[in-house]
Amino acid sequence: KTFTAWEDWHSLRTLCGYHPRLNISSVIRCRVDTTALINRWTSEPIGFLLIPATSFISNAKHYPVLSKSCQTFVKAMLKYKPTVILSQTSEGKHSSGGSLAYAQYLRFLEKRAAAIVCDPIENFAAGYLDYLQAPLQPLADNLDSVVYEGFEKDPVKYSKYEEAIFRALCDRRADAPQVLAVCGAGRGPLVEAALRAARRADRAITLTAIEKNPNSYLTLQERLRTEWDPEVVKLWYGDMRDYQPTEAIDIIISELLGSFGDNELSPECLDGVIRWLASDGISIPSGYCSFLAPLASSKIYSRVLELGKFETPYVVMIHAAEIISAQGGPDGEMGKVQETWSFAHPRTDLIFSHDTECLGKCYHGFRCSFLSSELDVHIWRLTDQVGRKVWYEWSVEGFTIPPARPEKLPARRKLVKIKSSGSPAPPSSASKKMKVPENTDPSLLASEIGEHSHTEFGGDDESVAMMDEERDNLDDDFDHCLDLHFDSRVKIATSTLHNVLGKESSVRW
Repeated sequence: KTFTAWEDWHSLRTLCGYHPRLNISSVIRCRVDTTALINRWTSEPIGFLLIPATSFISNAKHYPVLSKSCQTFVKAMLKYKPTVILSQTSEGKHSSGGSLAYAQYLRFLEKRAAAIVCDPIENFAAGYLDYLQAPLQPLADNLDSVVYEGFEKDPVKYSKYEEAIFRALCDRRADAPQVLAVCGAGRGPLVEAALRAARRADRAITLTAIEKNPNSYLTLQERLRTEWDPEVVKLWYGDMRDYQPTEAIDIIISELLGSFGDNELSPECLDGVIRWLASDGISIPSGYCSFLAPLASSKIYSRVLELGKFETPYVVMIHAAEIISAQGGPDGEMGKVQETWSFAHPRTDLIFSHDTECLGKCYHGFRCSFLSSELDVHIWRLTDQVGRKVWYEWSVEGFTIPPARPEKLPARRKLVKIKSSGSPAPPSSASKKMKVPENTDPSLLASEIGEHSHTEFGGDDESVAMMDEERDNLDDDFDHCLDLHFDSRVKIATSTLHNVLGKESSVRW
């Protein structure tokens, strides 16, 4: 019933062209299929929760409360700020609390839900949830000061950087100053984090802040004049790939990590400066991965549909969405989210390969199509040295999974009556069908056939031998047919190659 209602809704919104102002009013009953319902409806635009008094049950003191399954569902939905409408509250369905008890109980649930889902990152990005943003390109463009100000409000990132630098300094020699380089210093938050970490670790350092943005460089100059020790902090203006230090660098610090599309081109930029790293030097971060998962989100899809640019990457703080893949693979080795590629700094071999095919697999659980099928997603990271750009091309293949081949299958064997002369009788008059039970011992089967042969054919030894040979041939043919028809996967769909030559989206340097 849960998915029948969803399919009706899906048909309606498809007919309406995914109109962004089309919302759902969900009626809460006494019990709900919690897991299936929450996973499915959290990606839909639920605008109203209609809760009649009959959906409440009485607790030990006869006050109205919701069942455990309804509580879980309502708390999950309250995260998306729907309008809650109560009905039939004045009809005296419950003996204690009166008509106000229903609203008081829901406010109590809302407070509990807010405490559970309290996330500093979501609170910081509250105005950007499910909002499509074009990826920035700080390597090709000089960002404004207001953009840097938004970066610096991150409540988690810079504290983690400080802790990483602190631990790195503690692991290194204390009898000599450590040489640090901040690549892409911006307005100086990483410089400040490194200075705090050095004070905590009680280590002497010299630090070079590298920045190519002239607007940010002015801010760095002002902070060097008013806040930092010029004997410790040095500034260098220009592209980090052109930087040539006078001594080897012990720790390289950067925050060039963009979104999945790597809009800040961290591998290309760090490749130019890693060569100056000391033999025992490290990079913070030392590595990073991109991950892929199929997603269902009515809100995001309707906004992309309105723009009509499905091959353009967007940066989204995902909120009302469902990951529609599941654990899969023959041995359960394929997770809901798949790694596509990774980079590490430094590496003695090639940092990355331009022509390496990256493959991620996932199980698509979207019930309107490709039910329980398997998707192969092929992604290529390509570089144009002449046009000075990096882009991604991808394609998708869909496969259906046939029923698994059992170890032993029930089958029908056609046994041909053999005349004593050795010539077979016509099949229409002399054939006999025998159903082989599943998991039958072959020795018992041979014994049974032998008994039938002696009984029906007079016990002729030559006839019995020919019967055994015919049965072996049938077994071989049957097993061969199984091998032909029980493939592991059957392809059902193939997409076109998307974003060919980076015509829809690319990153410039």
